[in-house]
Order: sequence, then structure tokens, then C-alpha cells
Amino acid sequence: MEVIDLARGTPGGAYVPRGNCIQRFHSCTGNQDKIDVVANFASRKVPLISCTMALGLGQNWKRVRMVVHMGQGDRALICQMIGRCGRDRRPGLALMFVEKTRRKGKNLVEQFTQGATQDNADGIDALAITPVCLRIAFSLDNLLGYVPLWEDDEAYIAEQQREVSVNMPQCCCSNCAPSEAACLMQHLLLADKGNFDKIMSDNFTTSLVRDIKSKYPTKRTSYWKRKYNENEEVVVNTFKEQLLRDLHAHYNAEFGIGGPISAEDIFGEQEAEAVVSYLNHITGARDLQGIIGGECFEGQLEWLMQKVLRLKELLALTPAGTTAKRVRKSNGRKSIPTITATGAPGPTPDSAALARLQVDPLLQVSPTTKSVDPRLLDP
Repeated sequence: MEVIDLARGTPGGAYVPRGNCIQRFHSCTGNQDKIDVVANFASRKVPLISCTMALGLGQNWKRVRMVVHMGQGDRALICQMIGRCGRDRRPGLALMFVEKTRRKGKNLVEQFTQGATQDNADGIDALAITPVCLRIAFSLDNLLGYVPLWEDDEAYIAEQQREVSVNMPQCCCSNCAPSEAACLMQHLLLADKGNFDKIMSDNFTTSLVRDIKSKYPTKRTSYWKRKYNENEEVVVNTFKEQLLRDLHAHYNAEFGIGGPISAEDIFGEQEAEAVVSYLNHITGARDLQGIIGGECFEGQLEWLMQKVLRLKELLALTPAGTTAKRVRKSNGRKSIPTITATGAPGPTPDSAALARLQVDPLLQVSPTTKSVDPRLLDP
């Protein structure tokens, strides 16, 4: 429903209980709401319904022209759901969303053994990649309990001959008519009640080109945790402890102690760990807001940004150490840790900073150091 809002340019419409574009029908929907949704769809007040099998049971609507199925589910349920369209003796359209590559699944025909028994997981994978006629595939799955993957399958050939003998209409699935199916998907962006039959029969022509890339949802930014060497770990751990103490003291000074929300509820160990883990992604208060989950009190982000900038300065002056990296093996073996010399991430310190590092004993951190003087963390 949110995708439909993006397509129509109506943000928030998915949260309207009785919208005029799409309504929901699920097993948890109230009884009166179920009656209203069915009545609105039957009277042509609502063109779309988001539902599960709860709506399909016992219904024989002739108004359904298209069914869009999402989710893995069960093969028999998928067949039943897509069979709800086209019951008015007019062609119906069924769209099934499948994964291009399913993790830990079978994504190639060569991964199957001809004649082997298919469980539900193998059957779903076979349904997603089978190159044979989908109408025959669903028929054999209902009759024999497996999805055919080869055209030389005896049962497939027999069902194909039976359809010809009873003069069944020619199948127009994406496997039997790939070019027509591709054309249909392009024209489906312009479909309405007036031209849907022409689009289904491949008789629709238009010069309009609709680009919907601008309506795609924006991808979320991927955050990668920063790796610290052994010298930086000492500074970071001390920084987290000092940050928690300072922030809790600052919050208690501003709002007092004993309120309904304590300083630990506002900013705890998890938030402090997120700050140091994603330090490379923090360039301003907006980045910090997304990492810690938002600003809980006025001035929190600005206060934290001063501490973050101070930590970056300390890390830039920290002596280089060693960082353990893991090499990913493609043969399935366990990763082997290797020690690689690395410099401290961040800007290269200038000559003045290097001079300060040599004369200031507080900044001289050795691999055996267990803690850092807290004065380091005060700007």
C-alpha cells in the first residue's frame, strides 16, 4: 500500500482506513470492516484490495481482472489466489513477484535432479525459474505434486497434447510469449478500465512513455563499522566511559535527578558504542541524529558533536598500531586472521601535531597501556 502511495503521489494514504483507492482485508480485520470492504469493491467504489487468503475463501467475484501475488507462501495457495481473476470469461492477469536469486535456494535448472521428489522449498524455487509453460506447470503441480522443469518430461508432454486436443486457448504466460509479456509490462503503466483489454490482447499502441524512476524509494545509507588498532582501542574505550559520565552529568544538571526519564534512558552504552563504531560517517549533527536514533533533548546533538570532534582529533594524533583483518575464503573454510600494519585512519597530522605528540606525555599511548588519562578527553 505504501508503494501505491509512492506511485500515485499520495503520501500517507496507506494509513487511511477507508481510502478511495485501496483498502485492506485480513483475518485480523474487524467483522464490520470486512463487510464494508467487500461491499465497496463489489459496488466499484474501491478498485484495489490488499488481502490474504482470508478474502479469497468463498468468493467468486467476476470483477477481478488482475491479481498481484507477493511472498513465498505455498504453491497450492498461490495457484488458488491467482485463479481469482478472469472468472468473467475475459482474460485475467496474474503477476507473481519472485526473487532473482534466493539465498540458500536453487536458482538454476541444473541444480535440480529430474525425477527427484520436490518439497515445498524446491517447488517454490522451481516455480520461479521453470522455463516451461506456467499453465501446464500449475496443472501438473496440482495433479502430480511437482513443478516440471524440462520440456521432455513425459507428464508435461501428455498435458500439452491434452490441451491441444480439447482446443484450449493458447497460453500467453511469460514463458510461452516472452516478447508479448515484456510489452505488456511496459504498457501496464498506462492501464485503465478502458484500455486493459487491448493491453491484454497486445493490441494497445501509444506514443506515451512514462518514466517512474523518480518515484522509486530512496535507498538507505549503508553504515560500515570502523576498525581501530590496538592503540586507538584504548582511546576509544576511555572516550566512551567519559562520554557517558559527562552526558549523564550534563542531563542531570539541566533537568534534575529523579524524573520519569533518567539519563541512562536517554543515552546509554548502546548509543555510545554506535557513535564510535560509525565515527567515519559522522560529519554533522544530521548524521549523528540518524546513528543514535534522534535528539532526545534540546542541544543534545550539538553537545555530542563537540565530543565527536574531540575524539577525531585524538585519533589523528594516536600512534600507529596493528589491526587484525579477516580474509574471506570462498572455499567454505574458516577465515584466518592476519596481522597487517596500518596507519591511523583520518587526516594526516601536521608538523605541529607531531611535535605536540612527542612532547606531551598524555598522548603517548603504548600497546601495553590499559587506560588513558581522562584529561585527554576534555577539550
